[in-house]
Amino acid sequence: MNEQPEGKWTDLFRAFRLTLDHRKLWLAFKGVVLSLILVGILLVLLASLYQALGRSYTMPATTRAVLLPASARPLVRETAPDVWGQLRRGSLGAAIQATCLFLKALGREACVSACTIAARPDLGVYGRLVALWSSPVGDSMVFAGLSALVLLFIWSYYGGAIMRIAAVEYALGERIELASASAYAWRKHQSFYGPPLGLAVGIFIIAVLIAIAGLAAWNLVIVLVALVGLVAVAVAAGVVRDRKRSGKLGLAVGLGGLVALAVVVWLLVWLGVRVPYVNEVVVGIFTPLALLGGFVAAIMAVWLVFGAPLMAGTIAASDTGVFDAWSRSFHYLFVHPWRYLFYLVVAGAHGAACLAFVYAVREGTEWLTFLPLSVGPLLAGEALAARTFEFFLAVCRLLLDLAFLSFAASYLFSALAVIYALMRQRVDGTPVSEVHLEPRDREFLGPLASPAASE
Repeated sequence: MNEQPEGKWTDLFRAFRLTLDHRKLWLAFKGVVLSLILVGILLVLLASLYQALGRSYTMPATTRAVLLPASARPLVRETAPDVWGQLRRGSLGAAIQATCLFLKALGREACVSACTIAARPDLGVYGRLVALWSSPVGDSMVFAGLSALVLLFIWSYYGGAIMRIAAVEYALGERIELASASAYAWRKHQSFYGPPLGLAVGIFIIAVLIAIAGLAAWNLVIVLVALVGLVAVAVAAGVVRDRKRSGKLGLAVGLGGLVALAVVVWLLVWLGVRVPYVNEVVVGIFTPLALLGGFVAAIMAVWLVFGAPLMAGTIAASDTGVFDAWSRSFHYLFVHPWRYLFYLVVAGAHGAACLAFVYAVREGTEWLTFLPLSVGPLLAGEALAARTFEFFLAVCRLLLDLAFLSFAASYLFSALAVIYALMRQRVDGTPVSEVHLEPRDREFLGPLASPAASE
């Protein structure tokens, strides 16, 4: 390739060419397949839990059309489909269909519940929050959080390897080995997922502290008893473990202490132990602090959502760690936000056009393949031939969809690698041709890598 970058925003249009690399596409394909499998397993577990608890949901008539006759297609309430039972019977296709049916129904239930709760004037802010958490919206949020955690670990490896290849290729105009990029992504896997996960944990801790402040405003005595009890149980379990040199005994003491503490807290709640006027004072003291914590959490959320690509770019282009990724992403995001937003908009518009083109090719491939291919089963007129053709048609459609998703993932991480290099040049003055090289990369690239400095 051997084409040097210009260091201008027009370099974002190179992302399409960077994407058309069989190694990046292969990494993206494996990441997409693994993501679908693991997220599907989570969805199966959620559907099985719904079915075990007898939870019901509304199924749209259009979805039930494949299961019921035309005379019985109104909206009805029914329990979740038996996905786990289909899997135990070996009906993989029926299990996948039931899982998709459950996902559609859960999404519909969440939307209907959110609109219904928001339209109720008798509920205050607190009442709406409680109603949302106890509705399918809360289940959807829990499922989305677990799925995001799974996807973070998966794409910290596959996306990191793609960004590593794209960063070197953009900077030097040469491609490194797939094995080298994979080994680098594996070695820096913790550094890829560590920065966004650390911010998410920080937001969660702030939320827990605000919740504790809210509980203190509810009943300060019970909160103090609970906190002191937790510390006492932890100290007692540690002392027993160290003196008896038995981790099992320490665990038993800890569990027994937690049970005793729960009983004490329940008794205090049942007896209604409460200090008059103290809780009201606590509300006045803790509300400004809680507001400050909410502001910090909001800033961290913005940093997490928009700064995560810069964190990954830092690790892919430089042999650095978590703290450097935090520092650079925060500096680039909040010092030059409009420049960063401009790069994102340009890359997004270009990516949308590229994806539209690729999807058109995907649709053309399907139709121009299966229309002529269907002549044989049509002339045969046999049910077996038709079913066989439908089966292979579904398999080929799945492969085409996976290929399209692989291209989309490869483009995303390639474009983010270019955006990071441009932002680094804009803010720090570092040339876009500067990229870290592993010893194996130097041997593979030879003298072509010598002009670019290694961080």
